[in-house]
Amino acid sequence: MRKIKTKEQKNDKKEAVVEEEINVKKVLTVSIILLVIFFAFYGLTVLVLNIKKDNNNPKYNSLVSSSKDILVSDMLKQKEDLYYVLAINDNYNSVYELYTKKLDNFYYIDLSNALNKNIIGKEEKIDDDPRNIKIKDTTLFVIENKKIKEYYVGYDKVANKMKTIAF
Repeated sequence: MRKIKTKEQKNDKKEAVVEEEINVKKVLTVSIILLVIFFAFYGLTVLVLNIKKDNNNPKYNSLVSSSKDILVSDMLKQKEDLYYVLAINDNYNSVYELYTKKLDNFYYIDLSNALNKNIIGKEEKIDDDPRNIKIKDTTLFVIENKKIKEYYVGYDKVANKMKTIAF
C-alpha cells in the first residue's frame, strides 16, 4: 500500500525548501559582509604602514631603521675585515647617528627587535659565538677578521670610543 501525501505534508516540504533558501541567502550575505570588512581593514592597514614609510618624514628616518640593521646572528658575517657593530638598548639614537653618519663600516643591532631579544641578559657575557653573547646595556663591538676584538658597554664608553673612530 502506498501512502497518499496530504496537502499539509506537501506544504511542509515547500516551506522547508523555502526556509533552506532563506538560510543560504543569509549565510552568503553575512559572508560577503565579513569579506568586505576584512578587506577594508586590510586596505587601511596597508595605507597606514605606507604613510609611516614615507621617506620625507624625519620621525621614521632614525638610525635604527637604516639598511645597516643586522641581527645578532649576523654580527660576525659582514664582508669588511674591520667594522663596528652597535647594539642599541637606549634612547640616544640621534647622538650615535652623529658619530656614524659618514662611516660605512658601522652596523646596528636593534635590541627592541624580537629576533634580537635573546642577547639581552642580566650579566655581560662576550663569546666568539654570537648565540652565546649576553649584554645588559648598549654595546659597541669592534670586529676584526670575523672575531670580536674589543667591546664597550654603556653610553659613556660607547660615545667616547665612537668619538675616536669618527673624528
